Amino acid sequence: MQLNFNSLFEGLLDSSKIWIYAANRPLDFEEAILVKNRINEFVKGWAAHGKPLSAQGDLLLNRFIILAADESVTSASGCSIDSSVHFIKDLGNLLKVDFFNRMKLYVLKGEEITQIHMADLTSHSEDLFFDPMMADLGDFRKNWISPVKDSILFKQFA
Repeated sequence: MQLNFNSLFEGLLDSSKIWIYAANRPLDFEEAILVKNRINEFVKGWAAHGKPLSAQGDLLLNRFIILAADESVTSASGCSIDSSVHFIKDLGNLLKVDFFNRMKLYVLKGEEITQIHMADLTSHSEDLFFDPMMADLGDFRKNWISPVKDSILFKQFA
């Protein structure tokens, strides 16, 4: 399983804003291709107040949709963020997938991604964690997958 994201979204600055959406189930091969194509179409037309965003997106590990926008070029506005939320909701409806349950978290146990409830996070202190609390693209590239015990969420529940 490839877990190095240092080169993700080359061309975007580390300070780029990111949004992370996790599917409540892994996507199959056909769904993953559809999602990747839809993401590419979406980011090409993603705009704020008529100005194109310098944005990229991808589906990682057949479960996580990551959208990134370099706000040094054009800042994402409320309307552009709303359009991305609608885009993800439409994908979820099409695929019958929930991308918005923030009480569900994902840990890596060996080679397997396991969904857990947020309240169970302290039971997984030795596992790796797909942290949804990334501040920006640079933080994501370096720290998205890290030990549960080092996460802000773990420290809040411990």
